[in-house]
Amino acid sequence: MFELTFDAIVTARTCYAAAKLGIADLLANGARTSDELAQEIGVHPRALYRLLRALTMIGLVTEAPGQRFSLSELGATLRGDVPGSMRSWVEFCGDPYYLEAWVDILYSIETGRPAFDHAHGRPLFDYLAEHPQESRVFDQAMTSLTSNDAPDIVAAYDFAFFERLIDVGGGQGTLLLEILQTHQRATGVLFDRPHVTGGAAERIAELGLDGRCVVESGDFFIEVPAGGDAYLLKYILHDWDDANCERILSSCRRAIAPSGELLAIETVVPPPGVSGHSKLDDIEMMVLLGSQERTEEEYTMLLERSGFRLTRVVPVNWLLSVIEAEPL
Repeated sequence: MFELTFDAIVTARTCYAAAKLGIADLLANGARTSDELAQEIGVHPRALYRLLRALTMIGLVTEAPGQRFSLSELGATLRGDVPGSMRSWVEFCGDPYYLEAWVDILYSIETGRPAFDHAHGRPLFDYLAEHPQESRVFDQAMTSLTSNDAPDIVAAYDFAFFERLIDVGGGQGTLLLEILQTHQRATGVLFDRPHVTGGAAERIAELGLDGRCVVESGDFFIEVPAGGDAYLLKYILHDWDDANCERILSSCRRAIAPSGELLAIETVVPPPGVSGHSKLDDIEMMVLLGSQERTEEEYTMLLERSGFRLTRVVPVNWLLSVIEAEPL
């Protein structure tokens, strides 16, 4: 129990401090002393040494004589300039506004409502719209997760038969671009809110995909681009309660080609007695958004109410699955 409580919070907070201070970027070119780092960052030398020493216990850095520290392979994932960087994810999980919702967890247990709304007086996505810095970190954190998941998704599911893919709520388009680079005949539409897709067009052009991928903005509760033969929704449905999920899925149902497929990429809650990280993720959804992770049976019913039939669930990795559905 000690490890689950004290160790967990100290580990999380020291990782957060390292991410916020940019420790990994400062060590990217080789070992440095804690005093050198403290002078560059502008923090208390002894306090920084103690932080770095604690980070050796987690495996993010190693210490040599003379208080010299080097970055480990794990620590390198906190660099901000590497593919799949987890720096923004660690910052998001440690930012005060995020933690304030968890402090209020009992509110969610007592009422079934999101503790985030209770703590901040507004839903998470409304809060982010009003706080550009936090929104930037959140969007980068989501992109980081998808950067790590995208190769697994493309390896696990065969996208070769699709000609026009619509990435609904696709953020910076990380998954869609991975698919388009793998399957040369496909085209795609990246669809999300305007402030989320900013910069995506430049990334598309850098990859030489500007002739095959376009960016469109809008509200997926109202309408999504029509005519796709595959509609991707990665980590979208778990953000919303059933009523709002049905609105999103109904938008997709109106837009999808008759022979098209809907591909919801989510965690699926396993049966009782079977371990699965989704059972922990589900608590985060409750606390932050008043939403939930779902079982296969729950997805089946949700999809049927929205005009789809679940055809199969394709495991991707230890966390994700592709929930495949076709129009009824």
